[in-house]
Amino acid sequence: MLVAAPFGRLPYLAALLCWTVIGLALFVWVARRHVADRRLLAAILISPAAVFCLISGQSSLVTVAMLLTIFAWLDRKPLLAGILLGLLTLKPQLGALFPVMLVASGRWRVFLVASATALLIAATTTALFGPQVWIDFVQKGLPVQNLVLADPDRIGTAYYPTIFMNVAAPARVRPCHGDPNLLFGLRDRRRILRLQVSQARRPAASGGAVLCLLDLRRSYLLSYDTPATTCLAAMLLGIGKLDLRGEVLAKLLYWLPLIQMALGTAHIPGPALIPPAFALYALVRLKADRGTPAHDAHARAATAVVLE
Repeated sequence: MLVAAPFGRLPYLAALLCWTVIGLALFVWVARRHVADRRLLAAILISPAAVFCLISGQSSLVTVAMLLTIFAWLDRKPLLAGILLGLLTLKPQLGALFPVMLVASGRWRVFLVASATALLIAATTTALFGPQVWIDFVQKGLPVQNLVLADPDRIGTAYYPTIFMNVAAPARVRPCHGDPNLLFGLRDRRRILRLQVSQARRPAASGGAVLCLLDLRRSYLLSYDTPATTCLAAMLLGIGKLDLRGEVLAKLLYWLPLIQMALGTAHIPGPALIPPAFALYALVRLKADRGTPAHDAHARAATAVVLE
């Protein structure tokens, strides 16, 4: 509400143009600090995920810029990283997994600042727009999202590169009748949460790979939410330190939105397995490299990008 309010004072097309330009400029400004090769940056900007984001007017370019900065600042500027994490409630499903990682890794300053920022934003929203906006979100907004996921015709399958929509939805949609507890597979989520806790004590690079695996926990995630995956894939390919298997997985990550569209339209499951497959590959490589000198700081930083 706070982000949208200023744009609501403009005509629709003018607001859309301003929002698009701001998001694109912010992403390019941040990405250039992490991607020195202009050809690589261009490849990210024309990627399927970025194009889907631009034509749909979504916030993903803004959130990717935030995620890149958060991981860069987690240890160097914990207070600023915490503020950005609190602001990430703009897209709450992207930041919902951070508290576990922060607590397990002992980054208490980041955790406390992020919590305070999120509470301050919620309080400000309530003060400006009234508590009814939160009530409507719970009573109207969330049920609508559940209905989208429970659609028996699976119209949105082509745009949801998630485990739920790829695998779980065809088997569960009809008997669950929109029950959120069944829709989101809470038992599977607890297993993945335990994995996150066990891995979060490792360096930031391992944490980033685990967060990629934790896309398994997100059901409501569309192709335009995946520019972070694309950014990671392009950065790692540009570094040139991946073996053949890693290169194949990174390229699949780059093209994930189109793969999901092609197979999802025919209701063929499988594309959503690409991010967790890459996460497992990254964890194995990181474990094998543990104890060796940090031969490529950029590679470690790239692996620490939060994946969609």
